[in-house]
Amino acid sequence: MDRIPSADIIEVLGLLELIHDYKDGMPVDEIHNFTGVEFDKLQPVIEAAEMLGFLKLKGQLASLTQEGKALLKKTPHERKKLLAKKISALPVFAAILSELKERESMSVAELKAALHKAGFKGTLDKDDLHFIVMWGTYAALFDYDYENNVIRRAD
Repeated sequence: MDRIPSADIIEVLGLLELIHDYKDGMPVDEIHNFTGVEFDKLQPVIEAAEMLGFLKLKGQLASLTQEGKALLKKTPHERKKLLAKKISALPVFAAILSELKERESMSVAELKAALHKAGFKGTLDKDDLHFIVMWGTYAALFDYDYENNVIRRAD
């Protein structure tokens, strides 16, 4: 099970919008020139868009997939529902949701143990956990109690 790229979902959506405005395909160096975002910060955003099936990178050309084009035609509420479906299908989130079926909540330590048991290959450092929480809460798959560092089943 691979790690989640270090990219916020909002950054992914912004990248898709930019590429759409550029006639659905844009060279990576043009994305860099247009946004001013350094390549090492841009790469995880591209990886996340690819992982979700909204973008295809062929050589240096980033192009929207049919699913990426369809996403951009949706209302914000419909986008969030589609993102929830796509994110929940990723192995990391499937493992978390499976654990949350068994119990109402889990601590970060329990989350780490559950993901390692499910075959997660990442180190589960602070960055990994940050993006797991950000993606999961954005998609309303679970809630996160920042004060107690606990993930809870979404209502």
